[in-house]
Amino acid sequence: MSNKRKRNNRKINEKRKKRTIYIGVNPLVVRNGKLLLGRRKNVFGDNTWGLPGGHLEIGETIKKCAERELYEETSMRCKTFILNNVINQIIDKNIYYLQIGVEACNVKGEPKLWNQISVMNLSGLN
Repeated sequence: MSNKRKRNNRKINEKRKKRTIYIGVNPLVVRNGKLLLGRRKNVFGDNTWGLPGGHLEIGETIKKCAERELYEETSMRCKTFILNNVINQIIDKNIYYLQIGVEACNVKGEPKLWNQISVMNLSGLN
């Protein structure tokens, strides 16, 4: 391989390293017309309200990620999820988020682990 080609391959690899795609999975817990939210802490969007959830790990299914994140963040359990939405979010030219919202069905337990918990009343939304 020529030196020029090696340099070009190195440049391509450096660009690939800088570009990052994150996949987030967010369970939506709705009870009595109210959506569960928690105050985000030490993450992107710090001190804002958000859904439970986190990054999909390599080799993990969306369902397993939703189960894990829901339990880790709220101590609630759920085994059944329905795809609700997919959102693409471009932070800048090198950081891209794909957020997958899944409706959590038949959730067991009460939220316990978040510092601050709130609910959003969905009855007035169309």
